[in-house]
Amino acid sequence: MAKRLHTIILYLNLISMQTAKGEDDYLQLFRNGEEQGFTYYFETFYPAMIFYAFRLVQDKVIAENIVEESFIRLWKKHRMFKTEKEIRFELYNKVSSSARSWKSRNANVNPSGEETETHLSEMIRAEVTRKLYSAIKGLPPFYKQVFKLIYIQGKTLKEASEELNISESTLKDHQLIGLQYVNRNGQLI
Repeated sequence: MAKRLHTIILYLNLISMQTAKGEDDYLQLFRNGEEQGFTYYFETFYPAMIFYAFRLVQDKVIAENIVEESFIRLWKKHRMFKTEKEIRFELYNKVSSSARSWKSRNANVNPSGEETETHLSEMIRAEVTRKLYSAIKGLPPFYKQVFKLIYIQGKTLKEASEELNISESTLKDHQLIGLQYVNRNGQLI
């Protein structure tokens, strides 16, 4: 487990922070109140927000409700955002705030420093997950399958190689080639 976590952290350090071509166009569409802009940000951030909310409230339905309500509130203020970072920050802030409110209403929990630290940890995990999914999206199908088995489903090399009917050595090669492919296409630093 620690080795997998170390590997994920390594990949997090590699994932590019650069603005992809076209993101400015989506930001403008979003700011103009156009559905295509909203859809882009919804598809970009929804999985990470669900992951984050679920880690905070431990209830899938509540997490989905919190995230959906957060997107609705975000959309109502669509004109005020100047960067994608502002949109992402606002979403994390809304999800965190809603999760805390839900927890205090339903568990009589008062926010503490420890809870704030947990929220920060979960936010970081959600961002890692979002960036990992984004990197995997651009891979050719077989490499995408390798990445999902190892990094998303958490399978060992042995389990993944058995499922794909290839040797562990071949799997490692595919893993490396996949990383190189992602790097060449500007998704990793």
